[in-house]
Amino acid sequence: MKLIHTLPFFVRTDSREEDLEMAELALRSLRISVDEGIVVYNQGCLSNEELRRWMQRLGHAPVILGDGSNAGIVRARQSCFEFIWQEYPDVGYISEIHIDMLFPPGWCEPLIRYLVRTGEPMVSPGIVTSSGELQPLRTFIQLPETSGKLIETLQQISRGDVMEGFVHPVVHHAATLREIGGYDPRFLPGKQGYEDDSLLLGMLYYMGTRTGWRPKCCLESWVYHATMAQRMSLSGRETDFSKNEEGLVHQYGAYGWKHLADIHGGSEEFRRLFVKYTPVHEEEAESMPEIDRQKRVWDQLWTQEVSYHWDSLSQTIYDKILGVIGDIRNKRILEAGSGTGKISLRLASEGAEVTLADYSEQAIYQSRNAFLKDHIPGTFVVSDIRNLQLPDQHFHLVWNAGVLEHFQMEDRIRMLKEMKRVTAPGGTILVLTPYAECLPYRAGKEAAEQLGTWMYGDEFPVSSLKEEFAASGIAMVQEESIGFLESLPFLDFIQGAQMVKHWLEQWYQGLSNEEKARIPGYLLVSIGSVEDGGAFAPAEQITARSSCAVSRPAL
Repeated sequence: MKLIHTLPFFVRTDSREEDLEMAELALRSLRISVDEGIVVYNQGCLSNEELRRWMQRLGHAPVILGDGSNAGIVRARQSCFEFIWQEYPDVGYISEIHIDMLFPPGWCEPLIRYLVRTGEPMVSPGIVTSSGELQPLRTFIQLPETSGKLIETLQQISRGDVMEGFVHPVVHHAATLREIGGYDPRFLPGKQGYEDDSLLLGMLYYMGTRTGWRPKCCLESWVYHATMAQRMSLSGRETDFSKNEEGLVHQYGAYGWKHLADIHGGSEEFRRLFVKYTPVHEEEAESMPEIDRQKRVWDQLWTQEVSYHWDSLSQTIYDKILGVIGDIRNKRILEAGSGTGKISLRLASEGAEVTLADYSEQAIYQSRNAFLKDHIPGTFVVSDIRNLQLPDQHFHLVWNAGVLEHFQMEDRIRMLKEMKRVTAPGGTILVLTPYAECLPYRAGKEAAEQLGTWMYGDEFPVSSLKEEFAASGIAMVQEESIGFLESLPFLDFIQGAQMVKHWLEQWYQGLSNEEKARIPGYLLVSIGSVEDGGAFAPAEQITARSSCAVSRPAL
């Protein structure tokens, strides 16, 4: 047998039909011949027998491992590898594929020819994402509206060159993969996070750092990868990433991050991780600006693919914005410190003219992709909130959530002054910060910090922003707390607190609205107004508006 595909089959219970529909399209498009096989690791929703019958109906005869529980991507992949090494020791090539892909006929043949010709240990095709992005080219195309037309497009964009880069799917030279050992769950105990980076480091050291080896994409072959990021919608992903980050350091040391920065084209994120795990002299640490320390934390989070799943906290913040500004249609709204931009995405979809500003290039990249995927217009600016690269007196509403609490008084005032500068006369400033009087939040945060599982950097709960607003020249209109129920997930940081969390929720739900209003919530809401004279800045003063001339195929 020449090639065996490995497939972690993960179907979420709450989106079973959607995931199965995508998986069916993937498996129907995957060409299986006498020279190819498939080993599946069952991770959820279907029993092994149900999965076997389902795949047989699609014309596949898989080997099925696992028992339907989510063992994590590392254990799933490694179990498939080890099964193949033991049962098919002479197989030439092993692929890693996902259920959210579409494969044109013969997609892996150019990749195998490339491996034979070059002696490389692994190679990826180019991929087309659901936003129409061509990776690793980082250009965009208009996607056709059906899966059949999309497969035709994948064949038409074939080109003869090879670029440095790494995407999934990937085809490995089986013997080399076995030499480096695949993935090692002893070092990567989390269910997701940094597993690909672990494999890339293994390949780099196998090839020898002196060779300057880099992973390659053979652009003669293209695959559609929707990048549904199923696992990113699961709870506890931050903990999983944290575990695997620490594990990768134990496996390869701090210099692993330096090598990964080189592999990924000088990635600032991996450079920051190298700095994070490199001992710093006391005087050097004292001289590092607080905002730079915080930037390292957030760049690390936004480097990973993020979830845009709408949750109760998002709804709580969204409701408060609507309560403050009313009709959002045609209102100019700036999220100053936007992170994922999830709430701004919804505001834009309902008619607001939104601008997202964040000092993390990776956060802005994630946000832009999300807007493009949903064909929503938006403006994206990489900018420090202390020095916003935006015109004076432009926005009806300037807001952020979960930003100011990471900084001390001086920087908070500088940020608020900038937020005021770009707010139009009569406009509103809305700031949401974790409330110092909220017990579940404070208890969970304290536990996480003591256990070393807190991943949000320095965070200073806020009792009031009245002093900061006054120093910034913003008229305070109102302060209140909201979102008690949204504070309860912080109790997950405390082992054995699930019952307490359950009873607190039941107790709170039984209170009257008047009693609920007296219970400190997770977020302190600080609302201010800008009253001095002036006029709106014209829209053309803002640049970097995203192009959204892409469409998503009806898969």
